[in-house]
Amino acid sequence: MVCALLFSLLLQCISGLALAGLLDQLPLAEWWLTDNIFSLLESTHFFLADVLPMLVFMHVMAVICYKLKQKPLVLAMITGCQSHDSGFKPAYFVSSSRAFLVLVAAGLVTIAIVALSMV
Repeated sequence: MVCALLFSLLLQCISGLALAGLLDQLPLAEWWLTDNIFSLLESTHFFLADVLPMLVFMHVMAVICYKLKQKPLVLAMITGCQSHDSGFKPAYFVSSSRAFLVLVAAGLVTIAIVALSMV
């Protein structure tokens, strides 16, 4: 569910950048950002504007269902640890420094897109 939320939000942002004209200044934009692609991005943007609230609603409903089952899902989302009564091993997460590097790289890509659109 979280992956669907993040992926649809990413598509919403990219299509919104294209509709706002911020992708027009990218290299070779006149070749790949044709009218057909632009209309596809426009329809995607308006479709996701309706889908994203439904995904958020489903996510909140899932959290409420887990709360009614008295499973500490929200605590597990905040702390990153969930108690397991069965014999399953908990998920292994990579280091926080690697996640921070990915965050910095995503920020730099965003800055580069905005900077290239202003040239």
